[in-house]
Amino acid sequence: CEGKYVIPFAHESDKIKSSRAMFRRFPGVEEPDYFISNTSCYNAWTFVNKEHSKSMIVIARPIIEDSDELVTGVLAHEFGHLEFPQEKDHRKIDAVGAELVGKEAILKMLRSMNSANEVFFQKRKTLAFIFPLVYFEFSQMSDIARGRVDYIENLPD
Repeated sequence: CEGKYVIPFAHESDKIKSSRAMFRRFPGVEEPDYFISNTSCYNAWTFVNKEHSKSMIVIARPIIEDSDELVTGVLAHEFGHLEFPQEKDHRKIDAVGAELVGKEAILKMLRSMNSANEVFFQKRKTLAFIFPLVYFEFSQMSDIARGRVDYIENLPD
């Protein structure tokens, strides 16, 4: 799912800025650099460029081209990773995202991304035969995604 990373175009930078303006609190980390990945996958990720000691958030092209609400939720989730880099439980990272932008924004993001991933694999059913482990991983990811939605739904408002 990793494509070539590129600097966001002006309209993409504007979308990132407007999404960041929707945050309810300032994240407890330095503002990262943003990049767009030219891939068809529906994903985003974060990492620290150790050479420059700078955090980076990479957003896949289908996400940055989607709604502002989705980008806001995705950024909140990624900032959760930056605030708690040792935390591997995505439900807890989603909870940090909910603190940043609200429960509803995170729930919309989770539902939207799960739906997009299901469509991605429905269109590529042959993956089940060619790459059965990938398809098996996807089915497990769907179960995990539903668990993430349940976890956030049960958080206090």
